[in-house]
Amino acid sequence: MNKQQKEVVVSSLKQNFSQNEASFLVNVKGLTVSQSESLRRKLRDKGGRLQVVKVRLMKRAMNLVEDVQILEPYMKEQIGVVFASESAPAIAKILSDFSKEVESFKIVAGAMEASLLTAHEVRSLATLPSRPVLLGQVVQAMQSPLVGLVFITNQMMAQVVTIIEQVEKKKTE
Repeated sequence: MNKQQKEVVVSSLKQNFSQNEASFLVNVKGLTVSQSESLRRKLRDKGGRLQVVKVRLMKRAMNLVEDVQILEPYMKEQIGVVFASESAPAIAKILSDFSKEVESFKIVAGAMEASLLTAHEVRSLATLPSRPVLLGQVVQAMQSPLVGLVFITNQMMAQVVTIIEQVEKKKTE
């Protein structure tokens, strides 16, 4: 790889680090080609992308993007980076499931919104429900007191109507 090609790779990595929602470092040592292709296919379906380049080039790109500089100490051995452009929890779930299927595949660390995520935190992120489900849970939590208030108000009105009917019945007798 000549100097010009290296510069293109570094600028591409810099752009990916700065434009994506989250970045995850994974150890790809020992992965077969078919396993790697399977992982790439799963990631592509959810808006993720696996990129494997030389560690030296990846470190250069990381130094140009402030939010991911926290990942630099984890750049050892054969590291790949997974970029999550859309849903970081969905990508984390794919990585977590794949690490359970393939013994040689390991999650190293992650960066999301300038915060460092350990491998354990990435697995925890994988257990979160998707964004629409979380939003639905928030709406439900906000609605429940209102629903209770409406139910109580309806019961009180029904009691008032029953009392009025009983009073009317007594008067007619």
